[in-house]
Amino acid sequence: MLELILEAFFYIMAIYGMITFFSYLMRKFWFNMIDLPAEGSIRTVLVVKDQEETIEGIIKSYYISKALADRKNNGQSIFYNGKNNDGGIIVVDMGSTDKTLEILRRLQNTYGSLEVLSAEEKDKVFEGIY
Repeated sequence: MLELILEAFFYIMAIYGMITFFSYLMRKFWFNMIDLPAEGSIRTVLVVKDQEETIEGIIKSYYISKALADRKNNGQSIFYNGKNNDGGIIVVDMGSTDKTLEILRRLQNTYGSLEVLSAEEKDKVFEGIY
């Protein structure tokens, strides 16, 4: 009786192993052949007002973390050199009375995927969302 139970257990484990192996092969080879669309990217949106002391550090930290996560093109990240499908970051300035908007415009020249919007343009955040 014990012998039959052990034999059944080993058959079940063998079948489980085969299923696991074929599952691995499917993931490894089949899903690599499928080109998934780049749609549905996530964009970071910051809403700021009077943040001249901190905004530059926040924006630079964002792009440094992206560069470290995805080093390409001789060590320079694709997030640094202009608009692309990374999603980027949108900063909405809600009428700052300090130099926040000036700093953001200067950073926009450095980081191409940074988009700066004024309070009047805030509805542009939702453009392209279906």
